[in-house]
Formats: sequence, structure tokens, C-alpha cells
Amino acid sequence: MVKEAEKEKTSSTPVLMPRTSKLPALPAGYAEKASDVNTYGIGSSVSSVLKETPRLNISSLQAMFNIQENNLWKLGANLEETFGIDITKCMDILQGAGLNSLGKKVGDEVLELISSALALLLIHKIIVPELFPLDFSNQLSLLTAFVKAVNKLQKMKIDGGFLEERLKVSMETYIAKRQKYDWVCDMLELGHTYEEVASKMLGYTSSLETKAPLYIEVKL
Repeated sequence: MVKEAEKEKTSSTPVLMPRTSKLPALPAGYAEKASDVNTYGIGSSVSSVLKETPRLNISSLQAMFNIQENNLWKLGANLEETFGIDITKCMDILQGAGLNSLGKKVGDEVLELISSALALLLIHKIIVPELFPLDFSNQLSLLTAFVKAVNKLQKMKIDGGFLEERLKVSMETYIAKRQKYDWVCDMLELGHTYEEVASKMLGYTSSLETKAPLYIEVKL
């Protein structure tokens, strides 16, 4: 009975499968061409929102957490001044993707999620730069970076554990809100996740990322 119960429990455990860009064989007369889907008017384009390369380091971390509201970051003057993010350009991208059509409540939540994703990526890049750029084809890439960042901060023994605790609470708050509004990210067509959108806004690209394959007709 115990073995059967364990078997049943194992079979019901969800397994995260990595995304793949592999497609079935093309029909005769067609070839595959890698291209950015934005070129064809599909989805929304994203450009860098950094005013300049931010001069951030470990000693800047406490100031970054000090501008939080309810353990997250707002898209405002504090974010612009502390992280060097052009909030006007950020708003232009989001509004161009249809932010205003979501209504004020949902729109405000999306702004906070994007702002927090930008801040979290910049913070993680300070602590574990060797992991960047992150590969967002792996849905757990940010969580992996977070675990390594916390371990690194614990070894540094900075501020008696203050920084790792703030990072931990920030991540927990961000993930909880992200799960509630995941569906909005797909609607805006800027990326599959808020951290992927933020990564594009910061100009981080992964060598492991593959552009979307498109079918184009070959004229014989």
C-alpha cells in the first residue's frame, strides 16, 4: 500500500519542461528563416531604458532597498535616480503595448511589476554578475540567480544579514504578485515574463536565446 501511494504521489508531481524552438519538418517548397518577429509586426518591440550604464555596486544595495514601497519598487523619480532608468521611455514602451487599455488598477500593478523586475535584475547583476545574461528560456532562471545571490551575501556577512533578508522578502512579494498578473504580460506581447521584458529593457541578451523561426516560401 505504501509503495502504491508513493507511486501515485510521484506520478502526480508536475514537471517543468524546458521550452524548445524545434518544429516539425517543413513542407516541400519551404525553408526556415530565423528572424525577429517584431520585424513582421508581431508583438511589441522593446528597447533599452537605461539612461547610462548605472554605477552600482554592493555598497549601493541598501539605498536600493530603501526606496521600496511594500517590498516592491514604483516607477517614479526614486527608481530613475537610484537605478538610472529612463521612466519616460519605460512608460512609452508599455503604453505602446496597450497598457492604458488594461484599466487603472491592473495598469498600476503592471507598472509595479515591471519596475520591480528591473530593480531585481540590476540587484542580482551586482551580486552574481557571472550569471548574466540570464537565459529566460529557463523559467527558473531568476530563482536560480536569487538562491546563488543569497548564498553569496551570507558569505560576505554584510550588515548582519540585512541585505539577504530584504532580497528574500522582495522576491517573495514580487513572485506572489507576478503569479496574479502573469496573464497580462502575454497580452502586452513584450515577453513571456516580466523579468524577460525587464531584461530586454536593460539591454541584456542571452547567447542561448533563439529567435523565433518563421516559415517563408521558397520560389523555385
